[in-house]
Amino acid sequence: MAKRQRQRRQERRREHARRDGLSTRQSVITGLGVTATAVLGISAPAFGAPITVTSTADPGDGVCDDTCTLREAVDLANTSDAYDDIFFASNVTGTINLNSAAGSIAITNSVDIHGPGPGTLTVDGGDATGLFYTDMNTPGDYVTIEGLRLANGYANTGGAISDINSQMSIYNTILTSNVALIGGAIYETGNYPLFTTFSTLEGNYAIYGGGIASYGSFGLLGAVTMTDNSAYYGGAINGYGGRIYDSTISGNQASEGGSGGAFVYYAYSYNAILANNTGGNPDVGSPHFYAAFDLVENPGLSPLQTPPSPGPNITGQDPQLGALANNGGQTPTLKPAAGSPVVDKGYTGVDADQRFLLRPIDNPQVANAPGGNGADIGSVELSLGEGPQPPAPQQPGATKKKKCKKKKKHHAATAKKKKCKKKKRAATSRAAQIRGIWASPAQAGPRRDFRARAARSGWASQAWLTDR
Repeated sequence: MAKRQRQRRQERRREHARRDGLSTRQSVITGLGVTATAVLGISAPAFGAPITVTSTADPGDGVCDDTCTLREAVDLANTSDAYDDIFFASNVTGTINLNSAAGSIAITNSVDIHGPGPGTLTVDGGDATGLFYTDMNTPGDYVTIEGLRLANGYANTGGAISDINSQMSIYNTILTSNVALIGGAIYETGNYPLFTTFSTLEGNYAIYGGGIASYGSFGLLGAVTMTDNSAYYGGAINGYGGRIYDSTISGNQASEGGSGGAFVYYAYSYNAILANNTGGNPDVGSPHFYAAFDLVENPGLSPLQTPPSPGPNITGQDPQLGALANNGGQTPTLKPAAGSPVVDKGYTGVDADQRFLLRPIDNPQVANAPGGNGADIGSVELSLGEGPQPPAPQQPGATKKKKCKKKKKHHAATAKKKKCKKKKRAATSRAAQIRGIWASPAQAGPRRDFRARAARSGWASQAWLTDR
């Protein structure tokens, strides 16, 4: 980089710090992050000044100033050794159409890209270029992509994201209609953990791994929906191994062999639905598939192995999933019917489903699975209103009307009624708190991905799910 350009960028960064109140921002982050980092064992990196994208153009003039494109913002973050945040101005909505001549956006230093929401902003490759790839200056540095819709990417590896050597987190994101030879939506080398959480991968295509392909581990899927992804081998997932929690993998296709669902050497799967996929072994193609509290409709020839602390699995049953739709939250899901066999038959260690709604919800109309905690299997937790309802009261036969005297209200009954109302208010308040903590864009910077990391901590507490 030319000396003059480097000086200009340094001056801009200092101006960003003055304008946005960097010292205040750092104190807010520290105040919020002390407990989380202590609990999760995360070492706090040096934070850079926030960078704001102000234009949907691409590629721009190469300088992130008053007019700053996403590519320019990432290039600016790449020049910093700090852990940078990228935000979007309120007027940056609609679609960022990537310039095919400029290619994928390269990430080389730690950065969090905080989109305004997958229903608000799309990064689109126009079926001509990939969207993001990582090649970190310091292997293992953190990258987070959240709150975006990643669409129509086209590349040899990873139509939307090709992760070579970062610790990548994909959170609250929709990945759709991406194409690659390997990894239609995501290609992961497996050198460092990949965490894909609270997201939807649908309609992606590849030769290997329509949704995700990995050279090593595909990492962790948590509260994820994968549907209508297709490949020759491994419609949803093709890789060596990984972990699946609280997720729904349904309606994916493998045309040549393997499995339309998970085509892997090994996997640890907990509270997940794998159903309605097509391929040689429709839902699971794996010699070592460790499952607990799962619904696997058709495992084919793949044995479901029992972990040391087993939970009962369901096989041979249709989970009765609806079509992909906006069922609440920011990403589309496949919601089970009220009468689905997945209701209350699972166990989860995380307190929100993919829609950021409270879980588990223990429906009194359905018995829990042995050892379960009333969670629904899969990425969606039905509320009491969405789940099975109590039977309608029987109509009494014709009886002679009797005059009834007014009964005095007993103190005990009144107190009980008040107590029930109090409990209901508390539950409602807790659900609102979950939505606020996990989904409020205003908290994005200070959180530093603590939401997703906290969820991973909850999933990781299920100790038998340890990578081989």
